Amino acid sequence: MIYTILIPRWQIQRWTRDLAQLITRTYGCNLPVFMVVLEGAKPFAAELLQHFQTPEVVHVRCRSYVGTERKAVTIDDLPPDVLGRIKGREVLIIEDIIDSGKTVEALVSQLQAWGAKRTRAVAMLNRYNTPTELPILGVLATLNTKEFVIGFGLDLNGQYREYENIYVVRQERKKT
Repeated sequence: MIYTILIPRWQIQRWTRDLAQLITRTYGCNLPVFMVVLEGAKPFAAELLQHFQTPEVVHVRCRSYVGTERKAVTIDDLPPDVLGRIKGREVLIIEDIIDSGKTVEALVSQLQAWGAKRTRAVAMLNRYNTPTELPILGVLATLNTKEFVIGFGLDLNGQYREYENIYVVRQERKKT
């Protein structure tokens, strides 16, 4: 496997600061409940949430991949008090990458059923083919490639999340 830097850490930090400013302009002093999608969005969320004084944060685990293969979205590990915390409130989903949009769709649908006032999402990365009807407030970068990416929370079979940059993965060519 060959990987090359796609987005360096310093650029992630700069774009995240800009996204935090957009969130502040959008919500003012009435910040939403931030819903962090585990595990991939943890580094991005940590970088983003440091720009707010006392953000209210809920963690949720969603699964939509096994290796590089997509599967149906499942929502797991919700805190027991989540319903009371989101009912009548705005919720901002923090996602690592919006690929097909299925994870965000599933969460928005579930949050509406639980009584959230309004739900939007921010993401570190967005694929070029993401459905436009998703309630996306902002993304750091749009990928114009179908290649797999790793690092800064993004993984391949649970590995490479700890890399501080985002890398694109390319398969090695076999010599003939």
